[in-house]
Amino acid sequence: MPYTGRRIRVEAKNFFASEPGASLGDVLFRGAARGSAESFITVASQRVGAALGQRHLAELRAGGELGLGPLTFTRAGMTLAPFTETVEWSRIEFVRAAPRHGVDLRVAGLPALVGGRALAPRATKAGYSTEGDLLTVFSLHLRPGTDYIALRTVVEEGGTAAE
Repeated sequence: MPYTGRRIRVEAKNFFASEPGASLGDVLFRGAARGSAESFITVASQRVGAALGQRHLAELRAGGELGLGPLTFTRAGMTLAPFTETVEWSRIEFVRAAPRHGVDLRVAGLPALVGGRALAPRATKAGYSTEGDLLTVFSLHLRPGTDYIALRTVVEEGGTAAE
């Protein structure tokens, strides 16, 4: 019975109390501290992001693809627009992801893929830059929190999609 409790609005997001009359101070979300909106948001985002990442992996295993800005993930690995060569999962390493920064991936052999030289953001017009094996993507249009966690799950476990 979703949405049966009273609405709790935190940081422009709606949550619903699981018990009638409950307030945020009464909500305990598997590890979130009572009365802490920040802790509640963090734990909720992590759980939703991990579940979303698993759903994306299931789609890849079924032969689907996941497009995020200039990145396209498939069962075989990742492509980077406008290049068509697939980068195998074993060559991709998650470095970091955050809404203010974007996503950093270490891609073995990236200079060969993009033509050997570093690509500045303006040069690519695709929302990313490269420097050596480091790929920084900043135009994914992801939702803060959950999508970044889901992307981390996809990159870290993507090699299992090919199995």
